[in-house]
Amino acid sequence: MMNKLLSSTYIIPTVLFLFVHLFLISSLDLSDLPGASGTLDLHGAIQGSVQTSQIGWYWKQLHLRGIGWEDAVWSTSLAGVLLAFVGCLIAGNALEGKRGARTIGYLILFWPPIHFFGVVVGVDPLVFGLSWFAVSLFWIAFSVRWWGIVPMILGGYLLSHALTLKIFAAPMLLYAALSPLCIRRWHPSLWLTIPIWLLSLSIAVPDLGGEGDLRGGLRIPEVDWLPLAAGWYRLSRMMYLGMPEGKFDQILMVSFVVVILCRHRWKTRVPMVIVSGAILLVSTFILEEHLRTRLIAPAVFGSLLLLAVSISIRRWLRPLGLLILFGFFLELWTFVDLFAERRTQWAGAKEDPFPNAPLLWRSQYIENPILFKDLTLYGAVDA
Repeated sequence: MMNKLLSSTYIIPTVLFLFVHLFLISSLDLSDLPGASGTLDLHGAIQGSVQTSQIGWYWKQLHLRGIGWEDAVWSTSLAGVLLAFVGCLIAGNALEGKRGARTIGYLILFWPPIHFFGVVVGVDPLVFGLSWFAVSLFWIAFSVRWWGIVPMILGGYLLSHALTLKIFAAPMLLYAALSPLCIRRWHPSLWLTIPIWLLSLSIAVPDLGGEGDLRGGLRIPEVDWLPLAAGWYRLSRMMYLGMPEGKFDQILMVSFVVVILCRHRWKTRVPMVIVSGAILLVSTFILEEHLRTRLIAPAVFGSLLLLAVSISIRRWLRPLGLLILFGFFLELWTFVDLFAERRTQWAGAKEDPFPNAPLLWRSQYIENPILFKDLTLYGAVDA
């Protein structure tokens, strides 16, 4: 299995992704280390504060080993986005083998949210990457035989650690619970894999408060239609909040339609796409006024993967994949262009070297005070 994961099918998309991401990082002026809470964490680590956060402790340990503070800070952001990308490849392989891994790798090559995590400092990029990678280990464990037990236990510990760092990875618990739907054919080792799966889930589950609260103050909604309806309303209005870069509502809709049209493994894929959509909508509902691209991004994991693997199965759907890839490219171009432009206004950063994005795409991005709060110390208290 490791030979397959190290084949060109997986290496080429990863190399291309790193090239695109590192090109963006090197082209933008990030000298002020954007990311409000991350900046405070770094300050606490440098000052040796007793209340240093977990991510600050990581940075301090790296610094003690001779790595500069700035390099230590950016190393966790890069590690986070790389783990998320590799996690998508592994999960794509779990669902549809090489073609699934290859398609999801190319499809998210220019998806803006995954690159956004890499241009901010703090705990969020690492939590995002750990949670996606952890769930991918759950999924791949059910598509292989006996040795899948090892990655599943590792996935439980990694997901638990991600949730300990920050609660916005909570939706990934539900994706881990969907792991048995990745079974391609029954084999005797599943009699051992399923108990280990339950054990790994119990390892990853966070503490629950006595009044229906998750650690971090996010409440558990009642079981009815309101969270779905309200979640869809908020998700579809992210553009009017100046956060259209994720295209979460469009990913949700297109994934559902494509899975139905694909007509492949309906007994497992249709429940997966329905539950994935519900996870995304309910997560949006729970976030309420805290709704941000970076906080909702983990919840789109299932919809994004099912969209990609369905496209990989049917040749007549591949033009749709190319159209989505081109759309993500325009979206990333526009997001980076306006991201740099507004940072020039807010933080005095250098102007980016990129040409202006098409006006039609730029018009989607209204003034966004939320982004200002998230990327500067002015919003550190609320981050």
